[in-house]
This record gives sequence, structure tokens and C-alpha cells, in this order.
Amino acid sequence: MSTLKPAPTCPENFGMGLYRPTTAIVVGVLCAVVSCANVQGAEQTASAPADLVTLKLDNIDQASFDPRSPWAEGATWRIAPVEVRFSAIWDPRQFGTFGLAPKDIEKIRNDLAKLTQQTFAETLNALGAKSAGHADSRKILELQIKIIDLYLNAPPRAEINPLYTYVYESGEMMLELEVREAGTGRVLATLRDRYRDPRDTQLTLDNEITQRAATRLALREWATRLHSLLRQAGLR
Repeated sequence: MSTLKPAPTCPENFGMGLYRPTTAIVVGVLCAVVSCANVQGAEQTASAPADLVTLKLDNIDQASFDPRSPWAEGATWRIAPVEVRFSAIWDPRQFGTFGLAPKDIEKIRNDLAKLTQQTFAETLNALGAKSAGHADSRKILELQIKIIDLYLNAPPRAEINPLYTYVYESGEMMLELEVREAGTGRVLATLRDRYRDPRDTQLTLDNEITQRAATRLALREWATRLHSLLRQAGLR
């Protein structure tokens, strides 16, 4: 059973080297880090701008918006480049004999950023929200999306594709989203939510394909909740 190593190397600064081999089966590693993740999430909670008020949305940890005017009425949207950051306690050395290569880590980051932008765009369009570029795009909302605290139990590796790993859960990630007025940068709304892959207590095989499917479901749910927020701010 693979375990977390003390003082793990941050994936963003990870360089290849020879490391102690770990087993190919990673089981329930999230169970050991739930309390740490909760503490970390609490420390990272940013206070909303003073002119935003708390909004209750189903299945969303935190939401806020500016209630002073229907600022989303007649607006279109665009998505800024998506930022992806790994959890500080996720150690890429624990996967395989030599750990993940830097190219593997960068591929995970780029693929998730692309999937996030694509899924949000598809979902918002399907729900009737117009993207920027329409003839009547005079008011543009910019969506600034961050996926942080990303933790994968069965990350893909370039040399073995698809790599199957026995896990209890695929992993977890947190959404930090701000809706800004494109012209001024003023924050109009925020969403913050942590997602954990909901599995049962049995070991299941997991790989890049199953993780992508679970991730897409979470992203689609987040985009749907964002649409609900925009409707409360005047989007029609």
C-alpha cells in the first residue's frame, strides 16, 4: 500500500530523480489526508469583496454575488485561461518506480484546464447563456476559473496508457471562480466548492478514462450552478 511521504515535493517544482519504488496499487490514500485538506481549505478561504452578499446554492460550499443591480441582464460571457494547481500534499514520486515525469505533471495540468474550459462553455451554451462574440455583446462577463488542491490517486503516465490502479476514490479538487465585469475587472460574483469523487467502500479500477468522466460530471455540475447564480443576477 502506498503511503504519503513526509515533506513531499511540490509538483510544480518537481524534478526527475531516482526515488524509492512504491507499489502500483494505491488504496484509500485520501482517507489519510481528509483532515489536512479541510484545514488547508479553511486557511485558503478568501473573504468576498465587501459589496457581495452570501448566496445559498444547492451543493455549493460558498457563493456570493452583488445584489445591487441585475448586472447579468443582457450580458454575454467569456472564459479567461483556466489555472490548475496541485495539492501541496500530493506527491508525484509515489506513482510507479520513478514517480511521474515533469511532462506527465504538465500534461495533467494542461488537459484539466482544457477540459474545464470546454465543459463550462458547452454547459453554459446548452443552458442558453450566450458567449461573447454575438452581435449584441455590449456587456461581457469574464469567468476566472481556478482548479486548486488537485489530488489524483491514479494519475495517467505517458509510458503506460491506460494505467489501471485500484483505488477507493479517484481524488478531489476545489473550484475557485470569480465572475468579473470584463471592462473594469469588478468582481460581481464568486463560487467556491470542493469535490471528491463519490465512490463506495469497495476497491475499483481507475485510470485516465474513468477520471476524465468523473471530472467532467463535476465540472458540468459547477457550470450549472454558475448558471443558476447568473439567473438570479438578471440573466435571461
